[in-house]
Amino acid sequence: MAQARLFLLFAALYLLTMRGHYGGDGFLMYLTAESLVLDGDVAIDDRPLSVPEFAATLEDRRPTLIRGVDGRRYSPYGLGLALVEAPLYALGTLASRVGPLHLAPYVTMFVVSTANVWVSAALVVAAFALAWALGYRLAVALAGALLLGTSTMVWGYAGYGFSEPLYALTLVTALLALARLSGVGCQVSGVESRVSGSAAGAPGPWPLAPGTRRLGPGAWHLTPDPQPPTPMCANLGPGTAAPGADLTPCPPFLSASDAERGSRHPPPRVGLGSGTAGRGERSA
Repeated sequence: MAQARLFLLFAALYLLTMRGHYGGDGFLMYLTAESLVLDGDVAIDDRPLSVPEFAATLEDRRPTLIRGVDGRRYSPYGLGLALVEAPLYALGTLASRVGPLHLAPYVTMFVVSTANVWVSAALVVAAFALAWALGYRLAVALAGALLLGTSTMVWGYAGYGFSEPLYALTLVTALLALARLSGVGCQVSGVESRVSGSAAGAPGPWPLAPGTRRLGPGAWHLTPDPQPPTPMCANLGPGTAAPGADLTPCPPFLSASDAERGSRHPPPRVGLGSGTAGRGERSA
């Protein structure tokens, strides 16, 4: 529900601030989507322009077009955004039948130009979901999403016909899928999740103890199970003090039995740099 509200919030924001038409490179994307829907191909110079005001724009971009073996010209850009825009073109064509006929091409272009509105809003939601999957608190994940959506180029690109928002969305979605598949996470709202060995830096998965929370990226309190808790040790640098912390120096070497046991359940360690005070709060 929170993700749906976040999507609607940013979709409304981007809709209110969008341009409503395309120009430059985005116009070539629009022509490709038009060709996909009307002709079933991606050639963009084999039909009259539906919006004659953009004739000069097409002429400016004509040197960048790619001539195919069939003699027709094609956009130099990928098909990703054009594939997103194609359903919107079909929807815009249907919507344009309601109003005056001479306004139909402009209505269609307006509907198609909303493509990056939905893509950018989805990007903000995906970033929020990624932060949540990585174990950040709800307030932190929400604040990061709000900053991404209002304080970066995401807002600006939402009103243009460029491919960058779609690139960002696919990248963040891929990272989200990897985070979920690898088991990276933390205990959220009393629900226990598991941390993979690659994330925790040790063989896993490791179950998180009740009440455990993530302290930050790459930092967890880990309780090996079913072995009893191991006393925490610390590598103390020169001049390092650990006031109030129940820490013991780590042994420089492990015996054979310790190494065998540590391969299954390594003891939690606290790394303290030179001149750094440690309170026994972080383990990795």
